[in-house]
Amino acid sequence: MVAFGWYAGVVGVYYTLRGWGMRTGTALLPEPHIDFSKEEIIDHLRNARLAPAKILLTGNGRVSQGAQYVLDRIGARKVSVKEYLEISSPTGLVYTVAGPAELVKPSDPSAEFDHEEFVAAPEKYVSDFEKFADTTDILITGHFWSPDQPVYLTKELCTRPEFRIRMIGDITCDIEGSIKSTIRSSTHASPFYDYNPLTGAEEAPFTSADNITVMAVDTCPNALPRETSEFFGDKFIATVLPDLITRGMESEIVNRSSIVVDGKINSPFSYLENYLKSN
Repeated sequence: MVAFGWYAGVVGVYYTLRGWGMRTGTALLPEPHIDFSKEEIIDHLRNARLAPAKILLTGNGRVSQGAQYVLDRIGARKVSVKEYLEISSPTGLVYTVAGPAELVKPSDPSAEFDHEEFVAAPEKYVSDFEKFADTTDILITGHFWSPDQPVYLTKELCTRPEFRIRMIGDITCDIEGSIKSTIRSSTHASPFYDYNPLTGAEEAPFTSADNITVMAVDTCPNALPRETSEFFGDKFIATVLPDLITRGMESEIVNRSSIVVDGKINSPFSYLENYLKSN
């Protein structure tokens, strides 16, 4: 009801393309400042002469929608996955969106992808990311991932001679999760680092053409502090505050979002009990 995911996608695209401009030496986009806005992001990207690139955007939720909003506004061309895989040398920015149906496949070659089955039994699926790894310049992640699901970008995949990805904007920022080149989160002050695919180690950003440059800021909306705060406040006032004032814990909205009630873990968050015991 009150989520920052859309803005994470907006800022994530800006940071990633800013890194692409620095890596290719084609554009030097400014760092965000306290009055930064999404419109300023779009203006900067529109006016930048970025090197052509094929961009893979993963996920179909809020993060992906925010990222697509920016890419569409700056004139990036959206294509189907099929067309994307057939393009070898883009003349500008070209992107496609891949959801679970494109990122994984059943381990049984005779079976077809079933989303409900994938959620309930992810062990029946394997990664189908290789086709993207060899045809993509920039990867921007906006997908949900859990540890029992297949890993998309493995360390082994990064060392293939055909591997093409050189810039990753990991907005999801699951450390060594579905994207193994994300070995730590980064900060707004220093959003980029290089991943050496041969050693698996971090190196200074933009130091080698053979490295993968990673953007892994895990608090992307903070780059737009005024705009996102206003967004949060407006949503909170409209959707949560009335129930909080008039119904309190009797409200399902308030009850399901309250982690601690009267000094005890609330039942929707009972899974945190094991964490408390271990710490």
